[in-house]
Amino acid sequence: MKLISALCTSFLYFSTSVLFAQDQLAPERPVGLPPEITNEARYDGPADNLPDSYRCVATTLKRWDYESGDWGLQDSTVYAYDENNNLTEALALAWNGILWSKSLRITNTYNARNQPTSSTDESWDGTNWITQYGNRQTLWEYDEDGNVTQVISRFRGDEAWGESLKSIYVYDPVSSNLSSRAILANLEGSGLENYEQELYPSCNDRGNPLITILQSWENEQWVTVRRESQEYNEDGNCTLLLVQTPDGENWTDKYRNAYTYGPSTLLSGSARENWDKNTRSWALNYKTDYQYNTKGGLTSIDLSYWDKKKASWVGANRQVLEYDEHFNLASSLSQFPQNGQLALVNNHRSVFTSDTLGNLKTEEYQRWLSNKSEWEGDYQRTFYYEAFENTEAIQLVPPSAVSVTQSSADDFLQASVDRAVFPETAFQGCIFSLTGKPLHPFKIASAGRSFNISLKNLNLSYGTYLLQIRQGKRMVMKMIAIVN
Repeated sequence: MKLISALCTSFLYFSTSVLFAQDQLAPERPVGLPPEITNEARYDGPADNLPDSYRCVATTLKRWDYESGDWGLQDSTVYAYDENNNLTEALALAWNGILWSKSLRITNTYNARNQPTSSTDESWDGTNWITQYGNRQTLWEYDEDGNVTQVISRFRGDEAWGESLKSIYVYDPVSSNLSSRAILANLEGSGLENYEQELYPSCNDRGNPLITILQSWENEQWVTVRRESQEYNEDGNCTLLLVQTPDGENWTDKYRNAYTYGPSTLLSGSARENWDKNTRSWALNYKTDYQYNTKGGLTSIDLSYWDKKKASWVGANRQVLEYDEHFNLASSLSQFPQNGQLALVNNHRSVFTSDTLGNLKTEEYQRWLSNKSEWEGDYQRTFYYEAFENTEAIQLVPPSAVSVTQSSADDFLQASVDRAVFPETAFQGCIFSLTGKPLHPFKIASAGRSFNISLKNLNLSYGTYLLQIRQGKRMVMKMIAIVN
C-alpha cells in the first residue's frame, strides 16, 4: 500500500520563476480577499460573527523566521464557490518577501447532485494557467443512485495526461450495497494493470460489510491474501474486526480489533490482539482509550502497548484536547516517550481560536523544546470568511451542528449531528484538503445521531481539513483537525 500511497500523493510546489509585475499582488490584499483584510488585521464582524451564514474564502500561512525572530508570510490559498456552494477553485499564492505570486490553482467540477467529478492542478507560467509535467488530476464517476463507480488518478507527463491509478466500484443490483472494489495501478509506466481488489460477499441490513476478502494480482490471477469479518451493535457501529489469512482451504487468525462505545454511541476504546500460533491463544498488543467532555467533545486519546515482560500496559502516545467556553477546539497536545523513559513528554501542539459558532479563525503549530522547556512556534494559519446569503437551494448551517471525533487511528471519523438540523437519515459529503482538493466524497445512511466516515486508504496526515456535509438543502462546512 506504500506504493499506492505514493501514486496517490498530491504534490504542491511553488514556481520560482520571475513573474510579470502585473501578475503579482500587493501584500495588503491577496486577490479574492475582502478589502477589510490585511496581513495584520482580520475582519471578524460584530461579536466575532459575520451577519449571516458564512464560508471560508481564504487561508494565509506564516512561518517563524529564526533570523528575524518574527513571523514571516509564506503562502495563501483563496477559495471560490459556485451557486450551490461547491468549492470550485483554490488559488495558491506564494510570498516572495515583497509581493504575492500566483503559483498553482486547483479547479473542481461537480454533477447535479453536487458530487465532485474532477479536480485538476494547473500551474502559472507567468502569463497563463497551464497543465505541465507534475500536475495531477482526479476524476470521479457515479451511478444513477449517486454511488461512486470509478475514481481515476492522472499524472501529467511531458506531453499528455497518463492514468496512474484507478479504483472501480461495483454494487449489488438488488440491495445497492458495495460488492467489490478493484484497484488498477500503473506500476511500470506502461499502463494500468490489476493490482488488488476487495470483495464484499456479505453485508447487514444497513449495508455494512460483514465479510471482506482482499486479493492481490499475482502471476496473471487473483490470489486471496486476507479475510476480514466484522460485527456491529444496534447503532450500526463496528464492535469487532477479525482478520484472517488463508491456510489451504482453512483460515488462520491473524489479529482482531474490539471496539467499545459509551453514551451517545461515542467510541470509548479499541483494543488489538494478535493470534499467537505457539500458544494458540490471543495475545494483547495495543489499545486506544478515548475520553470526552459533557458536550461529546474528545478530550484525550491514549495509545498504550502491552509489555509482556511486565505484564502491564505502557503508554505509547497521548493526545490531550482542550476547548473554549463555546466548546470549540482550543488546543491539541501530543506527548510521546523520550529517551527510553516510560513517562510521556510534550512533543508538539496546535492552538486554535474560533468564533462563537465554531468557525475556525486561527491555528498555530508549535514544537516543544525539551532543552529549554518551552514551546517554539513553527507556523500560523489564519482563516478568512465571507457572508453567505441562504437561497432556496442552499441553507448553510453553523459548524456547531456537527461534532467530529478524530478517531483516525481506527481508520474512521465519527460524526455526531444535531437531529433538529439534520432530521433525515441520508447524508452526503466530502473531505477536502486545505489546498482545495476533494479527497473523499461519501454517501452515508444513518438513523442514529452519529455515523462513521471511513478514512481507509486515505492516509490523512496530522493537520486541518475541510469537511462538508449535506442533507437536502441544508449544508454545514466545518474545519476539522486530524490529531492522531
